[in-house]
Amino acid sequence: MNLKKEQDESQDIKAMQIKDINTSIRKANLKGVINKIVQTGGPTIFSISDGTGNITIKDFVKPGQRAYPEIDEGSFVTALIKVGSYKGVLEGEIRSIEILNEQEKDLLKQEIKRLEIDGIKVKDIGFLVDNRILDKLKNRFILAAQQIKLAIVQERPIIVRHHNDCDGYSAGFALEQSIVPLIVKQHHTPKAQWEFFLRAPCQAPYYEIDDSIRDTSNSLRNAAKFSNRMPLIIIADNGSCEADLMAIKQARIHNIEFIVVDHHGFDKDVISQEVLTHINPFLVGENGSAMSAGMLCVELARYINNDVKNMSHIAAMSGYADRIDLTDERVVLNYLSMAEKEGDNRELLSDIGLVIEYVSSKVRFMEVREYIEVLFGEPRDKQTKLVSLMAPYIRDLDRKGLAIGKAGAIQEKFGNLVLQTIEIDKFFPGFGFFPKPGRAVGLIHDNYVLETSETALITVGIMNTAVTIRATTAANFSIHSLKVFLMEQLPDSFVEGGGHKNAGALNFIPCMKNDVVRLLKEFITQKNKR
Repeated sequence: MNLKKEQDESQDIKAMQIKDINTSIRKANLKGVINKIVQTGGPTIFSISDGTGNITIKDFVKPGQRAYPEIDEGSFVTALIKVGSYKGVLEGEIRSIEILNEQEKDLLKQEIKRLEIDGIKVKDIGFLVDNRILDKLKNRFILAAQQIKLAIVQERPIIVRHHNDCDGYSAGFALEQSIVPLIVKQHHTPKAQWEFFLRAPCQAPYYEIDDSIRDTSNSLRNAAKFSNRMPLIIIADNGSCEADLMAIKQARIHNIEFIVVDHHGFDKDVISQEVLTHINPFLVGENGSAMSAGMLCVELARYINNDVKNMSHIAAMSGYADRIDLTDERVVLNYLSMAEKEGDNRELLSDIGLVIEYVSSKVRFMEVREYIEVLFGEPRDKQTKLVSLMAPYIRDLDRKGLAIGKAGAIQEKFGNLVLQTIEIDKFFPGFGFFPKPGRAVGLIHDNYVLETSETALITVGIMNTAVTIRATTAANFSIHSLKVFLMEQLPDSFVEGGGHKNAGALNFIPCMKNDVVRLLKEFITQKNKR
């Protein structure tokens, strides 16, 4: 086959970068690397990249016959294309194409690398709020943004894994808002977002090996079937503890890379050495209870894509949903002040957060991208209608859950401290019931403080294989200290889990439930004597 259908003509057409190609241009001469080749029942489709963008170019010999069989994935080529579109997607019809010689190939490789480096430069745009934690983490934000932009330029899929609650969804959605437009720009088509981006919730409060194997299996299939590269996975509102380690290591074996953005505590940092970047307040000597994952990801999203707008309401909502205002009310109010200028207020954000908590319990592992977009205000009129409909219904469910909890809660006095316990499995219906155990315990805990003005309170929801805990600051309690105590005193319980100092959950084997509860009370007794 003649590789130069219109060689003379190609010499007269100025070379162009892919980012500058649009439908107003009739023909373009470009150089790049072939990243993907797909043989359809009709034309052969090549995906070509030059460091500034990506475009699909095609040629037709006869139905199902491969055009230019000597061109492989990874070939560096020069091509003359006739610019057009198919179903609204920019593409090129090949008029001539040839493989570059070794010298030209080396020069183009260097140029593509230079363009990629230019394309991932991150401007130090500062943060939306003045905050010591953010300032300490700035270099990590910049590095994470560079790695994410590099993945986009190199056409690597990006998977965002986040916790299945309001803070997690806020974190994931903020990243989605910044990353998806860059993917669309890179590939000249809105359809690229479905091939190169996925946001999926994690049911557990960590990145499970189950999720890791699913992500790996799907990515390996896409690599084999569509020649996709292995992805970059961003774990948000999860990822910092030992429970995440096995899942991350498993995926890394298959050339998957990770970035972690989290605010939960950990006993030992075993994650940083396994990931490209690890963003967590605890890594810089700060308290993760003073900065939600949603806030962190809103600020990261702005560094990834400084064209992203109207993000302050996401930060404010995640802050209230994750009780950041109890640790640092000022930072939440600063985000709220900006959100109010954009038409949001605390009541609306509270209602949106409530609906997200409910929806997250129903969709579980599903992405539901379009539904979540509506909840975050795209479009606003649908958001208003949906939230107005759902929020009162969910508040009624919360009231029912609180009534059940109050009926089953037992209070015990330990010196100046009150321990409130409830057997979740005895009093609450099983799978699918809302509020979920963690939320139910939070409602019971807050209500007791409201009704009694008790300052030193620990509320524990007891299940057959777990306890979920909330504590006031005055209770001088620590989930992490309790975990260490149980591991030392009852190693056969195989305790796992964690969270924040005053809020979290611990898992154990069923036969050790009574011993765990006994030692929990012993732990509280010892702490109260100090």
